[in-house]
Amino acid sequence: NAMYRELVRQNLNYRERLNECERLEGVRKANAQQAQLKIYERLGALMRNEKIYRRKDLTLQMLAETLGTNTTYMSHIVNSFSGKSFPNYLNAYRIEEVLDALSDPSDDEPIHAVFERVGYTSRSTYLRIFRKEVGCAPSKYRSGDTENPCRAKECTDLKNMRNDTSAEGYILMAASIFACNHIVNCKLHCHEIEKSYLLPARAC
Repeated sequence: NAMYRELVRQNLNYRERLNECERLEGVRKANAQQAQLKIYERLGALMRNEKIYRRKDLTLQMLAETLGTNTTYMSHIVNSFSGKSFPNYLNAYRIEEVLDALSDPSDDEPIHAVFERVGYTSRSTYLRIFRKEVGCAPSKYRSGDTENPCRAKECTDLKNMRNDTSAEGYILMAASIFACNHIVNCKLHCHEIEKSYLLPARAC
């Protein structure tokens, strides 16, 4: 009986230590994810507010150094929170600004100048990326001669709701994204919403 009680006691102690280890691991992971989110939010601020994506010499290493981390960690954060590789993440911001310009009837800036303004240096590169992400040539997009379902209103509802940072606003924005086929403007934010509010990213 004494031996049995000792075995039971040891087993209980083992379970307690195991539970404590699991709890500490959970705390560690939560803290790590919170730290990653803060870096990602700072990255987003650089993109949205300072429009750092316009720099033609912008690299992952440059951003990592600016945010006080390394390229491996920076790449992991971008992929985790946006669902994109760094080049695709960068292209998303650049193409979004291009779409804004090409959708504005009062903007008559030459197409090549628009692409150069947002950071592209190679015509063949920006044409390839634009066709891949949007599904048509820039000139066709500007003229409106395309079957792109978002071209007519250029995701106006999405843009308006993006300014509403409440949970309700994000949910409405997510609903708009799920019904939308606009690759660049929608999918990046879809992953951001999923990470922030645990919404099912059905369109991603």
